[in-house]
Amino acid sequence: MSYKSFCGLLQDHDTGAWYYWCMGLLYLTLFAGIGIATFRQPDNLQGNVRFVICTLLMVGELAASIVNSWLIESMAQGRYLLPCILIAGYLASTVPELFQKKIYRTLLSIAGILSVGYFGLVGIPLFF
Repeated sequence: MSYKSFCGLLQDHDTGAWYYWCMGLLYLTLFAGIGIATFRQPDNLQGNVRFVICTLLMVGELAASIVNSWLIESMAQGRYLLPCILIAGYLASTVPELFQKKIYRTLLSIAGILSVGYFGLVGIPLFF
């Protein structure tokens, strides 16, 4: 549920599960691209260690979000997953050649279009 409130709106019951699966697949693919680009760099032990440490931080953040959302606040809070996006953005900035790849830019664009489209078509009408 934290993930659902992170990608969309928790009170939205009309959006099909396909949207959340699609966004999850896009996020994982984009993150895998960062990892592949990092580990393909020659003589990049420091970058590889940084990627592993940041990935562990993201897993810890996800676990902390679940514990906080369900054991302390008794409801999902997707905003607590924001640090994962910040960490992923930092990791992406360490491999600038990744953004030269058309497929990666396309996947980023699709994720952005789906997010903005969801907000415009589903999020805004829920407020009125």
